[in-house]
Amino acid sequence: MPIKSLSSEQLCKRCSPESLNFKTTDEIQSLEKVIGQPRAFKALELGSDVTGKGFNIFVMGAPDSGRTTLSQQYLERKAASQPTPDDWCYVANFKDSRTPKSLRLPAGQSFKLKRNIEQLIKQCLTEIQKTFQGESYETGLHNLIEDLKEKQETIFNQLTQKVRDNDFLLSQTSTGFILLPAVDGKPLANEKLEELSSEQRQELENTQKELKKEVQKALVQINDLELEIEQKIEAFDNQTASFVIKPLVENLKKQYSEIEQVQAHLNAIEEDIINHFDKFQELEETDKPNFEDWFKRYEVNVIVDNSEQEGAPVILESYPSYHNLIGRLEHRLIMGASHTDFTLIRAGALHKANGGYLLIPARDMLINPYAWDSLKRTLRDAQIRILEIGSQAGTISTVSLEPEPIPLNIKIVLFGTPFLYEMMNSNDEDFAKLFKIRAKFATTIDRTPQNEYDYALYVKSAITKNNLPPFDNTAIAKLIEHSSRLARDLGEVNGLSVLSIGEYAFGNPSRVTAASYPGDDGIVNIEREADLSGPTHTKGVLILSGFLGQRYARKNPLSLTASLAFEQSYGGVDGDSASAAELYALLSSIGNIPLRQDRAITGSINQHGTIQAVGGINEKIEGFFQVCQEKGLTGTQGVIIPSSNVRHLMLNDAVVAAVEDEKFHIWPIATFDEGIPLLTDLEAGERDESGTYPDGTFNAKAQEMLIEFAKRVKKFDGED
Repeated sequence: MPIKSLSSEQLCKRCSPESLNFKTTDEIQSLEKVIGQPRAFKALELGSDVTGKGFNIFVMGAPDSGRTTLSQQYLERKAASQPTPDDWCYVANFKDSRTPKSLRLPAGQSFKLKRNIEQLIKQCLTEIQKTFQGESYETGLHNLIEDLKEKQETIFNQLTQKVRDNDFLLSQTSTGFILLPAVDGKPLANEKLEELSSEQRQELENTQKELKKEVQKALVQINDLELEIEQKIEAFDNQTASFVIKPLVENLKKQYSEIEQVQAHLNAIEEDIINHFDKFQELEETDKPNFEDWFKRYEVNVIVDNSEQEGAPVILESYPSYHNLIGRLEHRLIMGASHTDFTLIRAGALHKANGGYLLIPARDMLINPYAWDSLKRTLRDAQIRILEIGSQAGTISTVSLEPEPIPLNIKIVLFGTPFLYEMMNSNDEDFAKLFKIRAKFATTIDRTPQNEYDYALYVKSAITKNNLPPFDNTAIAKLIEHSSRLARDLGEVNGLSVLSIGEYAFGNPSRVTAASYPGDDGIVNIEREADLSGPTHTKGVLILSGFLGQRYARKNPLSLTASLAFEQSYGGVDGDSASAAELYALLSSIGNIPLRQDRAITGSINQHGTIQAVGGINEKIEGFFQVCQEKGLTGTQGVIIPSSNVRHLMLNDAVVAAVEDEKFHIWPIATFDEGIPLLTDLEAGERDESGTYPDGTFNAKAQEMLIEFAKRVKKFDGED
C-alpha cells in the first residue's frame, strides 16, 4: 500500500485565537496555580508533610524550568498556615566564656528580652550606686567597723595591762611591737639593767618570753578579727546588693515564668551582678568605653527574630557558602590582636530557616568549600554547630568560641539537574539517606484547551511582573504554537542533522554516501576511523550489520566490505538519527539501485527494520525545505520521517503552505520497507517461505548481490 504524504493540517497544530475567549491579556487574571507539574508537586507535598529524619527534598529539572520559583511559591503557600518558629539568642556563659549559651523564646520575644535585660542592668546600676552611697549602708558598715575597733581595743588593753602588771611596757615600732622592762610605768634605763644580778636578769628574760607569747597571741586574735570583719563586710555588701538586685530580677522573671532557659539565665545574671557589684559602684555610664566593655557580658545577641514572620519561614539561599549556611564568628581587632565574643555570633541560613524550609541550589553549594559536608553533618546531628572554618579544615588551633549548638528542625530543598542528582546519588553514600524525596519537574505539558488557557494566564503573570504591554489573543496563540514546537521528549535530541548555536537550532542537510564490495571486513565507519564519530553514531552503524545479517544472510554468510561517510563533514558526528539514511545508501550501493535525490530521510532504525523517532524533527524538515526552496520547488520533493514523530510536528508557515499547495511533501513511515518505494522506483518485496524475495524488487536485488559477494569471496579463498 503506497505511503500517503501528510496533509497540511497534520504538520502544525494551530491555536485559534478565538478559542482563548479573550481579546487581550488585560481581560484575564495572572496565574495563581501551577500547571503541568502534578507529579513534582505531589512529591513536594509528600516531602513537606513527612517529618521523619532524612525526608529532605531534591527538586530536579532543567535550568529555567521554573523549578525554583514554583517550588518556592508552593512552599510559601504551605508555610503560611504552619506555626511561626521561635526566636533564638546567644547570651554569656558566666562560668565559661568560651561556650556561650543559646536561648529559645517564642516568636517576637527576643528583642523584648534584650530590652528588658538592658533596662534591668541600668536599674541595678542606679540602685546599687544609690544604696551603697546611702545612709543606711554607711550606718551598717560603720557599726561593723566600730565593733571591730571595740574588740581590738579590748584585746589590746588587756594585753597592755598584763604587760604592765609584769613590769614591762608595750611599744609599737615600724616593724611591730617590742617589750621594754619598766619600773613604775617607765622604761628601765640601760644603766639600771647592768646593775641587776644575773638571777634578776634571767627572771626578767623569762618574763619577757612569756609576755612575747601573749603579744603574739593577741596579734593573732586581732588579725582574726580583721579577717572576720572583712568577711562580714563582704557578706554585708553581698546582702545589700542582693537586697537591691533580687527584687528587680524577680520582677523580670515573672514575665518569663514559663521559659526555664530565661529563668536560669536571669538567675545567672543575678549571681554575677552580686559577685561583681563593685563594678557597678566604680563605673559610670558616662565612661562609655569601660562601661560598654564590662556590661557587654549582659547583652542578648538576637540571631533569629521572627517577630514579623507569619507562618514558617521559606528562605532561598542563593549563595550557599559555609558561613552563609552555618553562621559565623566575627572578630574585632583590639590592640592589633583578633578578638571575638558571644555578641559577634552571626546567624546562617539554617538558623533563619529553622522551623521552616531552606532552598539551596545544589551546584552552587558543591563548589563552595566545606558547605556540603557541613550541611550533611548538621542534618545528621539535627543541630546547628557554629565552628570557625579554620577548625573545620584543621588548619587553625587557636582558642575560639564554641557556642552551644541549636536544635535543628528544618526541611532542606536542593535544586539541580537530573545529571547532578545522579552524580550526587552515585558518589555520596550520605545523599540517599538525607534526601529521600525526589521531585522532578517536567519540561512539557499536555496541550489541552484548559492548559492553553492556563498558559495564557502564565504569560499574563510574566507581563505583570516585567511591566510589559498587554498581548492580544493572536500573540498568545503564536506563543502557544511556538511552545509546542519547542516541546521535545528528553533523550531523543541529537545533533546529526541539527546545528545549535546558543538558543538557536537549524537543520543541516548532509549527504551520506556508501561504497560496497566483496570482503569480510563488514561495515567500515569512516567517521569513526577519522575520530569524528561519537558513541551513539558508532552504535547506530553497528546496528546496520545486525539488520543485514538477519534479513539477507540466513542461508549464506555475509561476505561484505562497505564504507559509510558523511560527505564534507569535518566536525564531530554523533547520534543515530541518520542510521536509516545510512542503511538506504548502503543497500543502494550493494544492489546498484539509484535513490531519488530530491527526497531526504531522517530516522533511527533498529535491527528489525523499525524506524524510530528522532529529535529536532522540525528543524531537519525546515532545513531541507529551505534547500529545495532555493533550488525551486518541483512538487516531488519532500522528507521521509518516522511516523512516531508526527505528533512532534510544529512546522513553520512556509512549509505548511508548500505542503498545502502540494509543492512539498512529508511522508511518515514505520518500517524500512515502507520507505523503499518513496526513494526508488521499486517495490520492497516480501520474503516468501523459502526465504527469497520476488524478482525485481529492492530486497531481491540486494539479496542477489550479497549472495554474489559470498560466492566471489568463497571462490577467491578457494583459489588461495
